[in-house]
Amino acid sequence: MTAEPLIVEIRGLAVRAFHGVHEHEQRDGQRFLFDVRAIPSSTRACETDQLADAVSYGEIARLVAELATRERFDLLERLAAYICDELLARFPLSAVAVTVHKPDAPIELDFADVAVTVCRVAPPSLG
Repeated sequence: MTAEPLIVEIRGLAVRAFHGVHEHEQRDGQRFLFDVRAIPSSTRACETDQLADAVSYGEIARLVAELATRERFDLLERLAAYICDELLARFPLSAVAVTVHKPDAPIELDFADVAVTVCRVAPPSLG
Protein backbone atom coordinates (compact mmCIF):
# COMPACT_ATOMS: atom_id res chain seq x y z
CA MET A 1 0.00 0.00 0.00
CA THR A 2 1.36 3.39 -0.98
CA ALA A 3 0.88 6.06 1.66
CA GLU A 4 -0.78 9.25 0.54
CA PRO A 5 0.98 12.44 1.61
CA LEU A 6 -0.02 14.14 4.81
CA ILE A 7 -1.10 17.73 4.18
CA VAL A 8 -1.25 20.43 6.85
CA GLU A 9 -3.36 23.41 5.77
CA ILE A 10 -4.03 26.86 7.10
CA ARG A 11 -6.65 28.93 5.26
CA GLY A 12 -7.47 32.59 5.54
CA LEU A 13 -4.78 33.69 8.00
CA ALA A 14 -5.37 37.47 8.17
CA VAL A 15 -2.38 39.79 8.55
CA ARG A 16 -2.17 43.56 8.21
CA ALA A 17 0.96 44.45 6.23
CA PHE A 18 2.43 47.05 3.88
CA HIS A 19 3.09 45.26 0.58
CA GLY A 20 2.41 46.73 -2.85
CA VAL A 21 3.82 49.04 -5.48
CA HIS A 22 1.61 52.04 -4.70
CA GLU A 23 2.66 54.66 -2.17
CA HIS A 24 -0.66 54.44 -0.29
CA GLU A 25 -0.24 50.66 0.10
CA GLN A 26 3.25 51.11 1.53
CA ARG A 27 2.13 53.95 3.80
CA ASP A 28 -1.32 52.82 4.98
CA GLY A 29 -1.06 49.05 4.68
CA GLN A 30 -3.94 46.66 4.13
CA ARG A 31 -5.24 43.22 5.01
CA PHE A 32 -3.71 40.18 3.38
CA LEU A 33 -4.97 36.61 3.70
CA PHE A 34 -2.62 33.65 3.60
CA ASP A 35 -3.30 30.03 2.76
CA VAL A 36 -0.55 27.52 3.48
CA ARG A 37 -0.49 23.96 2.21
CA ALA A 38 2.45 22.10 3.74
CA ILE A 39 3.49 18.50 3.13
CA PRO A 40 5.56 17.20 6.04
CA SER A 41 8.56 15.06 5.14
CA SER A 42 7.23 12.34 7.47
CA THR A 43 3.78 10.90 8.12
CA ARG A 44 4.93 9.48 11.46
CA ALA A 45 2.39 11.57 13.42
CA CYS A 46 -0.41 9.63 11.69
CA GLU A 47 0.85 6.46 13.35
CA THR A 48 2.16 7.64 16.72
CA ASP A 49 -0.41 10.30 17.71
CA GLN A 50 2.51 12.20 19.26
CA LEU A 51 2.84 15.98 18.96
CA ALA A 52 6.62 15.62 18.70
CA ASP A 53 6.14 13.78 15.38
CA ALA A 54 3.83 16.44 13.91
CA VAL A 55 4.46 19.71 12.13
CA SER A 56 2.72 22.37 14.22
CA TYR A 57 0.16 24.37 12.28
CA GLY A 58 0.21 26.91 15.12
CA GLU A 59 3.95 27.46 14.69
CA ILE A 60 3.54 27.70 10.92
CA ALA A 61 0.77 30.31 11.32
CA ARG A 62 2.84 32.38 13.75
CA LEU A 63 5.85 32.31 11.44
CA VAL A 64 3.79 33.31 8.39
CA ALA A 65 2.34 36.29 10.30
CA GLU A 66 5.81 37.30 11.51
CA LEU A 67 7.37 37.01 8.04
CA ALA A 68 4.52 38.94 6.40
CA THR A 69 5.21 41.91 8.66
CA ARG A 70 9.01 41.65 8.94
CA GLU A 71 9.86 42.86 5.42
CA ARG A 72 8.03 44.83 2.75
CA PHE A 73 7.74 43.66 -0.85
CA ASP A 74 6.31 45.29 -3.94
CA LEU A 75 5.07 42.02 -5.42
CA LEU A 76 2.88 39.28 -3.97
CA GLU A 77 5.01 36.78 -5.88
CA ARG A 78 8.12 37.75 -3.92
CA LEU A 79 6.24 37.74 -0.60
CA ALA A 80 4.85 34.24 -1.22
CA ALA A 81 8.26 32.92 -2.33
CA TYR A 82 9.97 34.42 0.74
CA ILE A 83 7.47 32.72 3.05
CA CYS A 84 7.79 29.38 1.21
CA ASP A 85 11.58 29.46 1.46
CA GLU A 86 11.50 30.27 5.18
CA LEU A 87 8.96 27.53 5.92
CA LEU A 88 11.09 24.96 4.11
CA ALA A 89 14.17 26.13 6.01
CA ARG A 90 12.52 25.93 9.44
CA PHE A 91 10.19 22.95 9.29
CA PRO A 92 10.65 19.32 8.16
CA LEU A 93 8.63 19.70 4.96
CA SER A 94 8.96 18.03 1.59
CA ALA A 95 6.90 20.72 -0.14
CA VAL A 96 4.90 23.83 0.60
CA ALA A 97 2.54 26.16 -1.24
CA VAL A 98 1.69 29.65 -0.04
CA THR A 99 -1.17 31.68 -1.46
CA VAL A 100 -1.30 35.39 -0.72
CA HIS A 101 -4.73 36.99 -1.17
CA LYS A 102 -5.06 40.74 -1.52
CA PRO A 103 -8.81 41.35 -1.11
CA ASP A 104 -8.47 45.13 -1.28
CA ALA A 105 -6.17 45.26 -4.30
CA PRO A 106 -6.27 48.61 -6.10
CA ILE A 107 -8.38 47.49 -9.06
CA GLU A 108 -11.09 49.77 -10.38
CA LEU A 109 -13.38 46.84 -11.18
CA ASP A 110 -15.67 44.59 -9.17
CA PHE A 111 -13.73 41.44 -8.23
CA ALA A 112 -13.91 38.66 -5.67
CA ASP A 113 -10.22 38.11 -5.00
CA VAL A 114 -6.68 38.65 -6.18
CA ALA A 115 -4.21 35.95 -5.23
CA VAL A 116 -0.77 34.61 -6.07
CA THR A 117 0.40 31.10 -5.22
CA VAL A 118 4.02 29.97 -5.05
CA CYS A 119 4.94 26.30 -4.62
CA ARG A 120 8.33 25.04 -3.49
CA VAL A 121 9.78 21.55 -3.11
CA ALA A 122 12.51 20.86 -0.58
CA PRO A 123 15.87 19.95 -2.07
CA PRO A 124 16.72 16.26 -1.71
CA SER A 125 18.56 15.46 1.49
CA LEU A 126 22.19 14.50 1.19
CA GLY A 127 22.21 11.76 3.69
